[in-house]
Amino acid sequence: MATASLDELNGGNSLGALVWQSGRIVRQWEAVVSPLDGEVYRRKTATGSGATDPSIDTTNYRAASYNRVTSQANQWAGGAPTVTTNNTKASGTTLSTVPGFTAGERKLVLSLTGRGALLFAMLRWSASGAPASVLRTELVVDDRTIFDANQSLGSANSAYWCPVGTVIAITGADPRTALPNRVEFRKSAALYVTSNVAQGLGQVLFETMYEGYES
Repeated sequence: MATASLDELNGGNSLGALVWQSGRIVRQWEAVVSPLDGEVYRRKTATGSGATDPSIDTTNYRAASYNRVTSQANQWAGGAPTVTTNNTKASGTTLSTVPGFTAGERKLVLSLTGRGALLFAMLRWSASGAPASVLRTELVVDDRTIFDANQSLGSANSAYWCPVGTVIAITGADPRTALPNRVEFRKSAALYVTSNVAQGLGQVLFETMYEGYES
């Protein structure tokens, strides 16, 4: 039967994991603390060293003190009426209008900083008679892109899509029910939209949760 001391399980320090340093040799499954975000990570590949902080290095390290999302699927997309009132959006979500932007501009539509989680995010744009277009959406979490996909928009249509979470459309009143997915961030989270043609006003519907920590 394999055994290990408390020191070994804690990465060589019975008080906890050691702070990671560039070039330091880290054993496989050894725990280290990132100096960038203060979180604990374990090396999942063979023993070795490196110059990339574990909070960014998803190839060699896995998060041990929180759930780190490394990729995200587009949960829902389709055409639907405008989400403008409390009757058509889920309780607890925030609705924000996004100003129009020019063709090729990488538009920041949502910016979150600190420690917390993005529970739900839905984007909506209406072509309003503009030419058909393709909108690229990027979700960047802690300096890592975890979602990068295109949404087609017809010349006279509205389109909704959900980088985080999903929705249920109910015939009649047609409310939108936010189903959370929870993408945790330790420094920041941001949503960007880029279009191949100029776009008018859009909307972003989102829900977040921030976490409190001892100072």
